[in-house]
Amino acid sequence: MKRLWVLGVVFTVAMIFFALPNKEIHAEENVWLNEESFSECSVENNSTDDANNRYINTISDYTTFTDYDGSGTLQFYVKLTATFIYDGSSATCITSGASDNILNSDWQCVYLTTGRTGNVAWASFKYTHTPSGFTVEDTIHMSCSATGSIAKY
Repeated sequence: MKRLWVLGVVFTVAMIFFALPNKEIHAEENVWLNEESFSECSVENNSTDDANNRYINTISDYTTFTDYDGSGTLQFYVKLTATFIYDGSSATCITSGASDNILNSDWQCVYLTTGRTGNVAWASFKYTHTPSGFTVEDTIHMSCSATGSIAKY
C-alpha cells in the first residue's frame, strides 16, 4: 500500500511539472535606425501548444513618426505600439496603442486614433501649427509576418 501511495505522489508531481508552460525569452534587440529613430524589440517564445499543437509566439514592437522644423528641432512625435502573435502559418495583431509628445506648444493635436486589423496595426493623426495653420496628417503602420518579421511603413 505504501508503494502505491509513493507511486501516486511521484506521478502527480511529474504531471504538474510537465503541465506548466515553459516561458523563455527568445531574443531581445535594440537597434538604432538613425540618429533620431530608435527601435526596441523583444520577442517572447511562449512554447505553449494551442489546440492544433502549434507553437504560439508573441512579439511587441513600436515605430515613431517625428516632425522637425526647418532648423532640425523636434516639434512632436507619434508612437505606435503593437503586439502580435504568430505561429509559422499566420500572424494576428492582438493589441495596438498610440501616444504622442508635443514639444512645441504651437502644435495642437486635432486627432490621434489607433486600430488593428488582421496582422496590421495603425495610427492615424493630424496636427496643426496654430500660428501658421500648417497641418501634418499621416498614418503609420506595422505588420507582422507568419514568421515574426515586423514591417514598419
